[in-house]
Amino acid sequence: MVAMAMLAFVVFTLMVLTFAVFIAIFAFMIAMFAVITLLVMMIFMMIVVVGVVLRHCGNAIRAEGTSNTGNHQKTCELHKMYLLFTTQ
Repeated sequence: MVAMAMLAFVVFTLMVLTFAVFIAIFAFMIAMFAVITLLVMMIFMMIVVVGVVLRHCGNAIRAEGTSNTGNHQKTCELHKMYLLFTTQ
């Protein structure tokens, strides 16, 4: 009788531990999915932002308009430096 109770306790303990491990693995999978999704979204947004800024500044540099004042001028200078750096 005592042996059966001990066996039942051991089996129950193993079941609970196995279930806990499954829960931990599932939680880790969800966390990694969230992290990877956030990284992909951040990379995509950086590509979009950099692409829009570079296209805008490239058009402004080619146009050489009179609106190149203030922060816009600094942005275009940064773009010129970027172009020099990437074309060498």
